Amino acid sequence: MEPIIDPQTKNVTFKLADDQTLWLDPPRNATLKAKDIVLFTHLSTDMLELLNQPQRSLLYLPQELLKLLQKLVWQKRITPLVLDKIKCYPYHYSVSLTTELSVTAFPSDDGFLGATSLLLKTKTSTLGYSGRFITQGPHKNRIKKWKKAFQQADIDLFLLDSRALQSKKPFNSSAKNLTRFFKQLPETSLPAFKLSPFAPEKTLFYLANTAKNGRTLLLDLEDAKLLHALDPFTEFPEISQETLTAALAEPTHYALQKTGPAQGENVFNASESFELDEINADQTVSELKEFVHVIAPQKTLIYGPNELEFN
Repeated sequence: MEPIIDPQTKNVTFKLADDQTLWLDPPRNATLKAKDIVLFTHLSTDMLELLNQPQRSLLYLPQELLKLLQKLVWQKRITPLVLDKIKCYPYHYSVSLTTELSVTAFPSDDGFLGATSLLLKTKTSTLGYSGRFITQGPHKNRIKKWKKAFQQADIDLFLLDSRALQSKKPFNSSAKNLTRFFKQLPETSLPAFKLSPFAPEKTLFYLANTAKNGRTLLLDLEDAKLLHALDPFTEFPEISQETLTAALAEPTHYALQKTGPAQGENVFNASESFELDEINADQTVSELKEFVHVIAPQKTLIYGPNELEFN
């Protein structure tokens, strides 16, 4: 089973039997046939665009990601999904895609819910597909676990997303950025947060770390409902007439979620740090090469926007 990497989109496909194609994280303009199989490994605008189109192909999504999308549909943040064409792959269990091909998904971390890495197996070969990932995020132990699983699988070919390569600036703790933001606020200032509904784990992070800085982050009612749908045993602080009055009376004890455009000096634009199609990649070239060295595949093939050579 040989991968085909599109020279323009950098996306990966495989030609299977009977003119069937296996797509890995296809672009939104992909021409999908009814008998094709599509595997998504992370949240992206391409994936959302494809899910908004009438589907003929069989689509596989990670468990966590499918759950999030279902909640977003319920909140009317995205259009309804055609569920009869969507399946989810469980974690750590092999799923047969065809009589000749199976896939095992491993939880990963790219800053969003649902990121996975995949082991694809045929009778004669084993292939690892990294999706995209960061090594110092909140779920860095997930990276260690799938890296170990890949190492033990004796991989013939490792497909590596070059977006794991640090391309802008070194990884910096959001907790440090947040503490710095609060320290630089003018006295009696009531700050606002621009948050993303696509990253509820990040919203939980900002709730907890705002509290560590002595403030309560009040959420928009719809976002509080979304978090409650994902975590029904927790009550989340909401913006109401009562809480808004309290925040205006004691601004140094509160922060507000900003639902409009993030503008102004006292707005923490958290959504900028996790745009859907960008990850805060944290590995240098040498670190990424050492990562691959530990997995020890027979061959490594790079896809994605960055240029790297391993073999």
